[in-house]
Amino acid sequence: MSGEEAHAKGFTPMETWDTRMEYPGDRRAAEPAADSAIKPLWLVEKEAIQNAIEASDGNINRAASLLEVAPSTIYRKMQAWNEGDS
Repeated sequence: MSGEEAHAKGFTPMETWDTRMEYPGDRRAAEPAADSAIKPLWLVEKEAIQNAIEASDGNINRAASLLEVAPSTIYRKMQAWNEGDS
């Protein structure tokens, strides 16, 4: 469908999305978010895991149960974070 056909059918052009990604090992400076309440998904995941471990008094099996993931997932994530810090 051409742009003119789409416009005639009432479709509006899509906004251009910023598809740049930032990962824990990425050392580039992050651009400030328009809304500071929005965090990268990897950071939300890390905080959720850390909160579950704290709520479970350090018991990884219990934290995994709270998060409905396998304990090996938590161990793997923690190992990746530690490797990223060194």
